[in-house]
Amino acid sequence: MAKNTSSSAFRKIDIDQYNEDNFKEDETESSGPTGPDEGEICALLNQGRYIEALKLVLGNAPVGSTNQQVKDNALAITL
Repeated sequence: MAKNTSSSAFRKIDIDQYNEDNFKEDETESSGPTGPDEGEICALLNQGRYIEALKLVLGNAPVGSTNQQVKDNALAITL
């Protein structure tokens, strides 16, 4: 047996982080995809540069985002 088991210094691993019930989704939404810039898209459309506007919208699509509002805004800009 260990000489000093009353000390908590030997507990360096948090085993609760491996429990599936305690899983927390990564909170990286602030740096995640935000969708296309509406101002830039409108400027391109007003200039008649429709192909460039479409490329910009598709290139900045919020594919990996879990925020439904961002996805809806991108869809509205695209249509």
